[in-house]
Amino acid sequence: MKQLKKQQLKKEAKNFSVVGVISTVMDYILLNFISLLFHVPPVPANIISTTTTSVVSYKLNKRVVFEGRRHSKKRTVLLYVLVIGTGIYIIQNTVIYLLAHRMDEVGLGFSQTINSFFGTNIPASIVTLNISKACGGCLAGLWNFLMLRHFVFIPETKKEELQPAQ
Repeated sequence: MKQLKKQQLKKEAKNFSVVGVISTVMDYILLNFISLLFHVPPVPANIISTTTTSVVSYKLNKRVVFEGRRHSKKRTVLLYVLVIGTGIYIIQNTVIYLLAHRMDEVGLGFSQTINSFFGTNIPASIVTLNISKACGGCLAGLWNFLMLRHFVFIPETKKEELQPAQ
């Protein structure tokens, strides 16, 4: 039984990582597009990009990562929005705000290093934005996986245990 649970956890973690990579790539593309093209500040640009990619992520997590679990659609969507909302709008945006507004010197150093290594001319603000997003994304991703696995997409047997006796 424990071996089966371990295998399930590994499968879910692997699939969650694949979905996460797809969502993250979309998220970074949107974030940088919105920020560079429309000159939107970091936190609002992040809210737009993450909200958009969260819809894709929900559908993929439901179908690919946690496919063997039954869900009440309304309950699952509500809990998903609460969990992901906390991860994106509180955890990730707090990290972006703290780092993007406090990392100008570090971003300049990273930018100079990246530009000299690759022969590019990426502005320090973009480097700082993406480093901040990566740090916030790591924390939010860990939060999201744990909360989705334990409270949103719960196995049928666990749901039965949570139901009040009638």
